[in-house]
This record gives sequence, structure tokens and C-alpha cells, in this order.
Amino acid sequence: MHNKAIVCLVLIIGMTLIAGAWDRAEAAEEQGAALFAGHCAQCHEPAVDRAPPLATLKTMRPDFLQASLSAGKMAAQGLELSVQGLVTMVDWLTQDQPPIENWAEKASCLATSGSVGIDLEAGPRLGDWGYGKKNHRQQTAEKGGISSTNVASLTLKWVMAFPQVSQMRSQPALVGDTLFLAVADSSRVYALDADS
Repeated sequence: MHNKAIVCLVLIIGMTLIAGAWDRAEAAEEQGAALFAGHCAQCHEPAVDRAPPLATLKTMRPDFLQASLSAGKMAAQGLELSVQGLVTMVDWLTQDQPPIENWAEKASCLATSGSVGIDLEAGPRLGDWGYGKKNHRQQTAEKGGISSTNVASLTLKWVMAFPQVSQMRSQPALVGDTLFLAVADSSRVYALDADS
């Protein structure tokens, strides 16, 4: 009899703790939705001008959203939110995102020295922004190895995607046989060698 009472007491305490956690989670979700409605929805739902719609915001990385609202392009709007309010709203926006595996680490080269060798003499040489003073963003067939006679035979070799990145805002830089790509939304710079 004594053991049954202890088991019942443990179950009641456990259920009370679970119910309390559930209530707090629901309250945080409601608060996040209310903060978005009060501070962001007027521009993002429906999207006005160049503002990304709510569906797009929900795909963005939490750290990117927090940085945008605290020190980035939305910092002026973020000033209206407390630190906890900002975190609560970003948590609400990103709550349905699946976990992202560390794909970049899995795709990385195994560097023994911790540095990447760059052959400055290899590949096309692009000396300035836009591949020339006129910013035409074209290479000669001689430099690029692609001409009107062989372009039809090109096939897709590989594709690279960036999870939780909604826009690409940077032009890649080619240094020797290495392509550098800055991805602002993920706060990373990727280096791809010609053999990749």
C-alpha cells in the first residue's frame, strides 16, 4: 500500500511538471506570435516591397534572424524588442525547422596542416571586380575553356545548396584554382578547389 502511494505521488508530481512545461511552451509560442504580429507583420505578412514573407522568414537560420534584428539590416526595428522578446520571436519563427546536419563538415577536405594550398598560377586569372574594368562578368574562351563550339556539350557536374539560406548576396571570388564564396546568411565563407 505504501509503495502504491509513493508511485501515485511521483506520477502526480511528474504530470504537474509536464503540464507546467507544456503551458510555458504554449505561452512562449503565443508570445512569439504576438510579438511578430505587433512588430513585423505589417511588412512581412503579406510581404511589402522587398521584405521577405513570413514563409521565407520561417526558413531562415535563428542566428541570422537574431543578428539581423540586433545588429543587421533590421536593427532599427529590433530596437523595439527586449532581448528576451527577440529570442522568443525568433524561436517562434524557427520552431518548425528540421535539424540540419553539419553538412559542411562532412563535405570538407581532410586537411592535415589546417591550411589550404592555393595555386595562384592555375586556372583563370580574374584580376578585379566584374572580371574587368567594364564589369561585364565574362571571361574569354581562352581563359575559361568554354566557347560557342563546346558549350552545348556541357553537363551538370555538381550542385551546392545552403540549408536555411534564403538569399545569396555575394559574388564569388576566384583565386588560382580555388573559388571563394561568402554566404552572409550563414556567416560562412566556403573555399572550393577545382578538384571538388
